[in-house]
This record gives sequence, C-alpha cells and structure tokens, in this order.
Amino acid sequence: MAMDIGDMVSAEAHANQNDITEGGLVMFAAADNSEPAMSGPDRAGIVTKISKDGYRVHEIIREKDVRPDYEVVLLSTFAPSIVEILENEDIEEQEEFDSLRWKLSTLSRLPDDILTMIFEIGWWAEWAGPQCTFATTVSHVTRRWRNLALANRRLWTRTWCSKNIILIACERNPEEPISEPYSEAEIDRFSTFLSRSMSMPVEIHLRYLHKNDLDGDEGAAFLQLILSHVGHCNHLNITGGDAWAMPTLMHRISTHSTPLLTSIQLGVDYDCHDYREAIRALPSLFDAPQLKMAQLDGVDYLPFLSSLPLHQITTLQLEGINGDDDAELSYLRKTLLVMKALEYLEMSVNWIGTQVMIPTVRTLKISLGDVSGFCAPLLTTLSMDRHPMEQLRPGIVLTSQFPSLKHLILNGLSLGVPKFDVVARSFPCIEQLTCSLDFSPTHLGTQFDISLVFDAIIGGSGAPNTFCWPKLHTLAVSALGKKTPLHSMKLYDTISVLQTAGHPICQLMLPKMGSWGMPHVPEVPSANEMAMAKLRTIIEVGELSLDRQTPFVRARLDPL
Repeated sequence: MAMDIGDMVSAEAHANQNDITEGGLVMFAAADNSEPAMSGPDRAGIVTKISKDGYRVHEIIREKDVRPDYEVVLLSTFAPSIVEILENEDIEEQEEFDSLRWKLSTLSRLPDDILTMIFEIGWWAEWAGPQCTFATTVSHVTRRWRNLALANRRLWTRTWCSKNIILIACERNPEEPISEPYSEAEIDRFSTFLSRSMSMPVEIHLRYLHKNDLDGDEGAAFLQLILSHVGHCNHLNITGGDAWAMPTLMHRISTHSTPLLTSIQLGVDYDCHDYREAIRALPSLFDAPQLKMAQLDGVDYLPFLSSLPLHQITTLQLEGINGDDDAELSYLRKTLLVMKALEYLEMSVNWIGTQVMIPTVRTLKISLGDVSGFCAPLLTTLSMDRHPMEQLRPGIVLTSQFPSLKHLILNGLSLGVPKFDVVARSFPCIEQLTCSLDFSPTHLGTQFDISLVFDAIIGGSGAPNTFCWPKLHTLAVSALGKKTPLHSMKLYDTISVLQTAGHPICQLMLPKMGSWGMPHVPEVPSANEMAMAKLRTIIEVGELSLDRQTPFVRARLDPL
C-alpha cells in the first residue's frame, strides 16, 4: 500500500483499553483517569504474564518507575493482524480501515519507553527459530514502531539459520549427504539480525549446518560472518548437521576469543558416517571464561567438555548415552566424578550398570533409565519421567543414595501411573511433590485424580496408623489441556483427616484459574466455589507456575 499506516493514526483517537482483552499479553496502557493504579512496592515489581503457544511465562519487571497515569491492562498483540491487513492487496472496505485505525490509535497513545518495554516482553517470550518473527513484525507496522524496534538492539539478539529438512529429505536420495546450503534469504536474515544487534550479547543458532554451507566463496563469507560475531556470542547452538561442518566451524571458533559465551549446544545427525571420530577431535575452547552450561549429544563430546576448566560447568545435559558400552559408561563416571562445580544434570541412559557418583549435583532430571544407578549426597530435587518411575522396585528405599532429597518431580503422568505407594516407599522423606501430567495425543482424555496421592499418603506405608511421606508439606499438580474438576469437598475431608493425625501437609499448588474448577470462572457452579473457599480455610491453595522451563529450554532452537 502507498499509504503509511502511521499517518492514519490520529493522536486524539480514543479507545477503551479495558475492552481490549483478546490475546494474553499484559501490557501497559494509558488509563482513562489520572488516579494512581499502583503505588509503592507494587510499582517496583510489576508481574507481567505472557501466554503464547500454550506456554505461560512469568516475568517480574523490577525497578521500573511506572507513572501514576498508567495502569496494567490486557491488550491484544495487534501486530500480526495489522501486518495481515497490510499484506492484503484487496483491502477496500472502509470498515477494515476503521478497524485498523482503532487498533493503532490505542497503541499510539503509549509513550516510547512503555512501548519499548512491551517489545522487550514480546521478545523475551519467543523461542529462537524460523517461527520467531516478533522483531521483524513490530518493525513493519508504523514508522514509529520501526524506529523504536531498530533502536532496541535486544530485539535482534536471537539469531538463527535453519533449513526445511523434511522437504529436503523427501527430495533427495537417502544414501547421499544433504547438499542444499542455507538459502540466500535465510543468510540475509541472519546477517541482518547480527548487524542490528551491534555489540549486544547474541544467541547464534545454526540448525542443519552442512559441508556445502562452508564451501566456496559464499561459504567463506558465511564463515567470516559468524566469526566476526562470536566475540559477543553468549549462546552457541550447532545441531542437526553433518560431522564435517560442525567440527570445522568449532575449530575456527576455537582460535577466537569468546569472553561472553555462557552456554553451548552441540550435536550432529547420527546418520553421518564416522561422526564419533570427528566429535572426539573437537578443539578446546581455551578462552571461554564464562562458559557454565553445556548441552551435549552423547558421551563422545566429553573430551571436549573435559578440556575446559572443571570448575566452570555448573549445568549439563547429556543425551543419547549407550548403556551397553562399558567403556563409554566408565568414561562417563570418571568425568562426572571430577566435575566439582556441577549442580544441575539432565541425563538419558537406558542402563547404567555400576553406580554413578555425582557428588556436587543438587538437581537431577532423568528421562530414561534406572534412578537407583545414581548416588548424589547433596541432591535436593529429583525429576523423573515415566520410564524411570516404572523402573522403581517395590521394597527398595533410596534414602541412602539421596539423603538430602526434598523435592520429587514426576513428569508425564497418566491415570494410574505410577503406583504412588511404590514411589512413596522409594522416597519416604520428601517435603514437596510435583505431579506433571501427560497430555500427549495418546493421553488427551486423561484426567488425573489428585486423590491418588492422598490415598498413597494414608494407605501406602503398609503399617497401621502410619502415613507415607510424613514430611510432605507441599503438593503441586500441573495440568495442560482438558479442564478437570477439583473435588474440593473430598479433598477437604481427606486433608482434615491428615492434619488431625499430625500430618504436615499445608500447601496445595494448582494450575492457573479455571483448569481445576477454581473460583471466578463462569462455568464453575457456585457450590464448588463455596467448597474451594472452605478448603482454603485448612490449607493454602496457590497457583502453580507452568512455564515448563529447565535451564536449557530458553537456549534451544525448538521448545520442548
């Protein structure tokens, strides 16, 4: 369109911001009156909530002086719909222009500093990857938005190159290596984001990097583009490509200083021939003093990890471990034993054999394997997926292996899995239990009955007049998907019995309002509201944050 949409917006246009409640981004908008909406400490720590693609993110903006004539209200994220209208060449109807003018007039009243803050919140909620369009979108709405977006270097610090690997795989001979380099548009976007980030710390994500991406003059220019920015890279992700390109790039990067690099993610396509030799020959990063976090796709990467000062790595994820390889497991045990700074560990191994000692780890997440194969004297939080839960054996108490364990997280639960009495007897001294439900396509109809946990507490010990989990004070249950009613009166009766008998249960953490039939939801009968109110008289009922984040999620190209 020839007309600039920014020219359509009248500064005097009025709109009722409180009526704009579609979408889920909590933004700052001008109030209709000048009365302070917040005061004192409230204005120093404003909680903003973002709901995007099923993920709920909580962020606290601190030390932000919010003017008294502004209040927190819900606004739509209008940018995508505005761009859709702009790209529609058939836009002729006056009502479409009027609708667009109304939307923009609302946002045009926001001062630059508030709009900039909104942009940063939107950026913070996005994942890196081809679906990440926030910065580009907001820079194509109005001249004012573009100027603000270009001036905000942080919006451009999540950079990536990727390929449509599924389409490529369908069109090539599976016996031949992938030859398609990154598209010109992909490299142009990558270069644009890097240039606009200037000297800000950047994330560099390279998905499906192959030999042809680094060949010839174009490959040399692409390589030089990367090397010119590794000095201010804080996260490096090279995954899914071949066993020639990733090591080649890492050798070049190793000759450069990476003073800001705090996390790294490395992996290759396991269909690549001779990948193990190439991975084991990865160079050391001698000048990466801030590197604390590593995501590595197997034990073959441990020589690279061991080349770093052992006091550096505090957070580690290891995938694809072959439990049938004794030499591999032996090397794994030795490496973990000497990593004196390691506090957070994620592992996936089908069989561990001889016990693995992790003396400094405080949080352990096991997605595959037998948790009894580990010994962690300082461990306070243990997270298990369904497979490790199913490996628990009745009568085996793991207190001696995890003497400091306080918080147990059970992931991927479906109805009847696991047997809570077995779990309770394996970990009898926990103080907090979090149950994360499985709402995968095969379990969409699953409803989790929270009473299963209380039944285990009351009857799972196997001894009369005694309870399992005698120290449990907090129970948290997460649910994503189908609404499930909470039987508040039944819970009231059960918890009353426990508390009367001296059990310390005192806090119940549930998903966001509505997921469990909590009050203030129109669909919930008033009787249930009264039952919830009664339940709150004997136990604290809080809202469980469902941001689904481990330390690694924000560093990944794709969300978990």
